[in-house]
Amino acid sequence: MDTHFRLGTPSQNDIMNLAAQVMPVWKRLGRALGLSNETLYEIEADFAGVYEQSYQMFRKWLQMKGSGATYSTLAIALQHETVQKHSLVSQYCCNVSEGEMTSNHTGC
Repeated sequence: MDTHFRLGTPSQNDIMNLAAQVMPVWKRLGRALGLSNETLYEIEADFAGVYEQSYQMFRKWLQMKGSGATYSTLAIALQHETVQKHSLVSQYCCNVSEGEMTSNHTGC
């Protein structure tokens, strides 16, 4: 297990904030998190507005992956070449206190 990342599943507050910050790439992030195109298209059809679609993508990921929906998994997906949201990894996923941030292969 990589101790650079926070333990457990992302908090409700983190998901709400992340949903706003990944709106332009929410479907690509969903794919990187392991959601199927069918699931992403259902979310798009069922919910109006990009923020809500992004938020519902995270909810579906948490529901489908359960305890496998971890900060570590999220960090890997945020760094995927099609997503490129590296700054969000250090902001939400890292398990280091302010001032201890280092640059390494994990993004933390």
